[in-house]
Amino acid sequence: MADRRSIDVRAYLIHITHYDPAWFDRKEQERPFDLKVGLEVVKALGEAGFNMLIIDLADGVAYGGFPELKRHYSVPMSAVQTLAGAARDAGMEVVPKLNFSKSAAPRHDHNYWFRPHHEPPDDATYRARAFELIDEVREALQPEKRFFIGMDEDFLRTPEQYVAAVNALHAGLAERGLQTVMWNDTVHLSAGMFACVEKTLAAEDECPGDITHVVWDYTPLKPRAAQRVRDLRAKGLETWIAPGRRAEDVDQWKRLALQTGCRGMVMTAWSPVSEQNRRRFLQLIDEVGSVYSRPEASGLEPAVRGAGKRGVHVSRVQMTPGPAVEDQILAPNRLGKPLQEPPYLLPPDVYLRTWMLLAPMPFEREQYAGEEHQAVIDDAGFVEGGEADLVAGEPGTDAFGLTWRPFMPPAGCRFPQTIDLVSVYGRADYAVGYAIAHVYSDLDLAGYTLYMGGDDYLKVWLNGQLIHTWAERSRSIIQDDDQIDGICLRKGWNKLVVKCVNLKGTWGFIARIADEQDRPLLTE
Repeated sequence: MADRRSIDVRAYLIHITHYDPAWFDRKEQERPFDLKVGLEVVKALGEAGFNMLIIDLADGVAYGGFPELKRHYSVPMSAVQTLAGAARDAGMEVVPKLNFSKSAAPRHDHNYWFRPHHEPPDDATYRARAFELIDEVREALQPEKRFFIGMDEDFLRTPEQYVAAVNALHAGLAERGLQTVMWNDTVHLSAGMFACVEKTLAAEDECPGDITHVVWDYTPLKPRAAQRVRDLRAKGLETWIAPGRRAEDVDQWKRLALQTGCRGMVMTAWSPVSEQNRRRFLQLIDEVGSVYSRPEASGLEPAVRGAGKRGVHVSRVQMTPGPAVEDQILAPNRLGKPLQEPPYLLPPDVYLRTWMLLAPMPFEREQYAGEEHQAVIDDAGFVEGGEADLVAGEPGTDAFGLTWRPFMPPAGCRFPQTIDLVSVYGRADYAVGYAIAHVYSDLDLAGYTLYMGGDDYLKVWLNGQLIHTWAERSRSIIQDDDQIDGICLRKGWNKLVVKCVNLKGTWGFIARIADEQDRPLLTE
């Protein structure tokens, strides 16, 4: 591959409006897109070296052919035409965006802007309306080459329906002389995204190869994500990267893009274009935009972070197998053979799935130091007798004012198995919970790895020995976010104790074990 020093497509995604949980909650108070601020943003982008403006329209525009889509914040199409004209004057290609994903209604439904036409199935009527709207946008904005169809976080379609929808949109755009651009969800392995990842993987294999896939992940580059991008390029797919707005993260992703031949990068801020946010937009472009657009020194290798506040947290432990477990075995997980050729989306039977739970134990956050009360992870006073030596009781027995409860994810799950504490206890903000799993090994094992992800903080003991602590910031459950190398398992039963601290909202964790060759171990 030729030594590339700069990214060919340097795109910025600007939102006339948008639908995500935070933005949805502001819909009733939302004000129209501020064209004056938008023009300042476009001017700054041109000066920073960006050469593409993606315009997310949704229902932020009043459409002549669809008056029913007009909201109190919709602006005339002429305002968007002015924005597009300014972008072209600044040397930028204009790419319209309408998101046809069907997500979890209504707070996170990317297709909710299309109401009342968002709910019907993907039949001929739905597609005819979609292309009638696309044609109105195409006539108004005159895109040079591309149209962005969204398709991220699609929770409602089956994989077959998702592939059919992408193929239909691609075919219609191709008839109109436009190339298809879509989001690619596959590097964002948070607990709620596994079904979306499955659909995107299907689209990679079953949809036309000339679709541009925009990989998005707003965290530091992780080894698994880097390999995923390499796999996309190996398939011959046009791949762009949307790495967020932290300069350090963008730099890592850009190095990977240059190494692998990714032609494009997309920057955005998920905020309304308003006078209130004007300074924020311009500061972001000034401070981070240059990372997207500047040429780099030759010979760069991707700087995949192995540890850090926002990256994979890697720790190595020095431990012995520990004493034999004398507890009653109430949460059995038997380790089996390694998975020889693991798929990208790991099957549920490589995860530790059977647990005993004791929760929730509320805490007063004001009592604990740290910007996000991190000191709570080191408070051992929630249970008597020591956290490392906590013994699970029979289901229904009481301990420390709570009741031991068994947990196993529902039968028939096709995706990685998260221990979802909210599904058991309901929402419990600022609370501590304990979970115990018994793990059986046929042999004494050393040099193995425990992979975990947690929401939010985790502290972990194996056979009475502390092997992991993570309490740096609030986070969601992401597969393999924490990597604990060097664990030892004794022949017979081993006890894993997990302390999981919740700050607000979702709460839980995920865990699996890999052998010395990093092959996932099957469990039963």
